[in-house]
Amino acid sequence: MNKIYITIQSASNAVLKEVDSNGNLVSGGVEITGTNVPETSVWQFVVTQSRYFSLSVDGTMSNTANRMFISNGQMFFTDSSGNPKITNNLNLDMNARKIVNLGGGTQSGDAVAFQQVSNLISTSGFPSTMPDISLSVSLNLFVKLSIASPNTIPLDASYIFYYYLKDTSGASTVTCSSRGVVSVSEITDNYVVQGISKSPFIMLPKVSDKYAAGKYIHFGYFLMNSAGISSVKIGTVAQIASGQNSIDTIYPNLANINPSNSSVPIITDNGGTVTLTIIPSESASITGDFEFLYGFIPNGFAVPTIDNGVLSDLPSPVIQRSSTRSLIINKPVLPAGDYVIACSYRFINPFTVSGWWAKSDKRIETKLLSKQSGLLSQNEMDAVASYISEMFYSDTNSGMILRK
Repeated sequence: MNKIYITIQSASNAVLKEVDSNGNLVSGGVEITGTNVPETSVWQFVVTQSRYFSLSVDGTMSNTANRMFISNGQMFFTDSSGNPKITNNLNLDMNARKIVNLGGGTQSGDAVAFQQVSNLISTSGFPSTMPDISLSVSLNLFVKLSIASPNTIPLDASYIFYYYLKDTSGASTVTCSSRGVVSVSEITDNYVVQGISKSPFIMLPKVSDKYAAGKYIHFGYFLMNSAGISSVKIGTVAQIASGQNSIDTIYPNLANINPSNSSVPIITDNGGTVTLTIIPSESASITGDFEFLYGFIPNGFAVPTIDNGVLSDLPSPVIQRSSTRSLIINKPVLPAGDYVIACSYRFINPFTVSGWWAKSDKRIETKLLSKQSGLLSQNEMDAVASYISEMFYSDTNSGMILRK
């Protein structure tokens, strides 16, 4: 809000009416009626909106005040030195025009001059000729892609490195989506290995059994920043020599292990728990993780079977991972009765898994267990209560229950 005072001689009515920048009245524009200060020729106008105004006195537009820009005072204030300043927390709209000669920022919250960040921002896009990329495949589990002289690459760029394998050395069409996903026209099985880095090198894993001697490795990189994604830079195709390994080759191929017909798990009833054990002689060289499959069924019910890896007749089976060949499990809470535990096992690693171990008749090994930890009967509860009462007594003075 801003109060404007204008001296008007011999007036009974004074109004500020909104006009455009040429002094023409605005239809439906802002009108502000003035108030005469008693016993003076001074009129007060309370301006609440910044506009161009013209003065109307007793219904006649004034020739001497036909175009005045009056601020409502909310955008600016006058400091103690008489200098106008912008009000705090004001959103300043420069109508898409730039502020020139801005001083460099020195503290958090300061505006930053372009010169301070110009070396971090790409203004001319990517180089038309991108630096060459090299490949190292001598590492046992990784390939290394690197750029020796990335001096012409903008500092804000990210590197999208990739490689893929083919039976031939012929080039393929390589593209990169706006999301940074590399795809190859001839590769349909998603075996394009890629990674993103802010440094001009990257280590990528040797994955899949397709990484084999005699294959050709194709590689390259893209650049990505706020300006978009560059064209592709392709490296020299190299043939994989013998002795080069992928990660999966350091693990045994468990899918080729055939379960022994007679090697069933050992089941030990411990009372409240059950121990499941794989005999040491079964595939003794296999280390890593093991998976036990087990479940409980009432004695006399159908015995579950495994056929071609499909389990049947075992309700609510449990598969539990173990890093050792023995696994201890708790007996579940079940209604009173005799139960059979059905159990099998298999070997597993990050790349392959063996079949489930079963007997020659494809039946899972079963064992009749002692009474489960089910709900106690009334007679059993009475027996427990009698036993406890013989062990404790009540001190009538203190009210404490103490052991005899």
